Amino acid sequence: MPNRRAAILPLMALCGPLLIAAALLSCVRGGDGDAPKRLAAADTATQAERDSVEMVAYVGGVTLEHVRSPSGGIEEGRITVDGRVVLAEKLNGGMEMVAYWPLPGDRTLVLLGIAFGGIVCERSFRVLELRPGADPLLTEEFGSCALMPDTMWFDRSGALWMRFPDWASPRVTMEEGDDFVPGPPETYVYRGGGRIQSP
Repeated sequence: MPNRRAAILPLMALCGPLLIAAALLSCVRGGDGDAPKRLAAADTATQAERDSVEMVAYVGGVTLEHVRSPSGGIEEGRITVDGRVVLAEKLNGGMEMVAYWPLPGDRTLVLLGIAFGGIVCERSFRVLELRPGADPLLTEEFGSCALMPDTMWFDRSGALWMRFPDWASPRVTMEEGDDFVPGPPETYVYRGGGRIQSP
């Protein structure tokens, strides 16, 4: 009588790798089936993030963006230079490029206005300096809380001067009424180096 065990063992030896290969193929196919779902979910999230970003202004490689919440309010203002984020501010009042000055020597100055909403302070400002082959420079916030400077000029040395009128909250002006007297204006100067000065 033929040795059935001897005949079965080679068959098992042959079928074993085939079964393992079939199982692996099934796993791979299952993975492939799930991958588009995962990729679709990731792409949906990425698209949602893209949809929340609104480009407000673009000048000379400088982009101003607002990131909006699902309800449509402004959550963040961003400044990017050639695609690189150099400023991201949490706010609900918006950000604005107030002025843009190309200067000799390929330097560029950008005056940014940052509104936080509410009645405590209307707006603060920062100066962004762009230089060829170097990182952008960004000043700290400055201003009198007024909405805009009333005067801006460059002196002979190339320094940027900005004068801001005094600002008081509506509550103060209402409480003092006709007796309200605005304070003196505030003046700031930018000579470079990312530093704002109050002379």
